Amino acid sequence: MLGRVSHPLLGMAALTALAAPFGADAGLVIDVQAFSKNGHTLDDPKGVLVAPGDTIIFRVYAQVTGADDTLPECFQSLTGSFLSSGATRGDLRLNAAGITAPFGASGSSGGQQADLDGDGDLDMGSNNDADPAGYVAVRAAQLIGPALDHDDFHPPPRPIPGGWAYRIISNLRLNIASVGNGPTAVNFRPRISNTGGFWSLDATEIVTDNGDGTSAYSYTGGHSFTDTSLVQAGEPVMLLPVPEPAALGLAVIAGLGLLARRRDAASQ
Repeated sequence: MLGRVSHPLLGMAALTALAAPFGADAGLVIDVQAFSKNGHTLDDPKGVLVAPGDTIIFRVYAQVTGADDTLPECFQSLTGSFLSSGATRGDLRLNAAGITAPFGASGSSGGQQADLDGDGDLDMGSNNDADPAGYVAVRAAQLIGPALDHDDFHPPPRPIPGGWAYRIISNLRLNIASVGNGPTAVNFRPRISNTGGFWSLDATEIVTDNGDGTSAYSYTGGHSFTDTSLVQAGEPVMLLPVPEPAALGLAVIAGLGLLARRRDAASQ
């Protein structure tokens, strides 16, 4: 279990060392994915048709990729905000229970509700990079790598090309109040700080025999980062209004007309 895995936290000098081979690409992408609508699992994690009264659940992944596929890519903490921006109105909600273990350790927070983009509904987080208060914060007690015992970690990390994806949030919720014309984007925005998170690329895995037939895993070294200005947001989730019945009927009529014209042309 994770509780059996321990190692000293790295010193701040090691945490803030940026590796030259990676340049401005620190290998961390935060990807927001739509998981369900009104309790039903969605097929498309990036595009959702919505109507007033719908509830959308999002899951959030920290995708960590490095230069060496044979070495582990690891994640521990990050602070930032979640925003819904566009014509659709609805309040985002996240509480501590929505953060995936083990990233709900001491120092983690679901953040505060606030209208961060001035569109009249509530986002999660803050606009004040100088103060961590109010931001969504995910944090594990130690650097998390792919081989850790996952008894306390559900789900385990999943492999992606060049690295690993860690589910850091399982229940970010948006309740749709009204739907406007055009799409609305839901995505992550990091709090910009040179100590706003911690992740490591191409780390070293340390295996310790517990003496009882089990092993403990910890991670150290590699190329460690704390500067969240290097964090990238993944493709946003786009919320699209469900077509009104009248508009849908017109679209069907137009489609039938086009089909008839094609048949007439083919018969000539």
